[in-house]
Amino acid sequence: MLLQAGQDFTEKDFFKEKFSDAELRKLLGDQLPSTIFNFKSVAFKKSGILAETLTEEAMFELLLEEPRYWRRPLLVIDGTIIPGASVKQIKELLNI
Repeated sequence: MLLQAGQDFTEKDFFKEKFSDAELRKLLGDQLPSTIFNFKSVAFKKSGILAETLTEEAMFELLLEEPRYWRRPLLVIDGTIIPGASVKQIKELLNI
């Protein structure tokens, strides 16, 4: 869809190539890990971890370890993180 619309983008399969600490910090910028953390994922529910017990730093560490805890797809447009965007939202954001 992005290619068809002539949009430049970088794609990363973080199931195959996990983010490093530095990459994740750069991606987040001044946004909190909870912005992209998927508390509704099956993997998180199975973990037995209580969401209310997690600090932002703990979420950061979990995101590094387990890609299934990320809200997907994850887009970054002009430095703004858009987690879990639908096709409709993406089209609206990019005017395509």
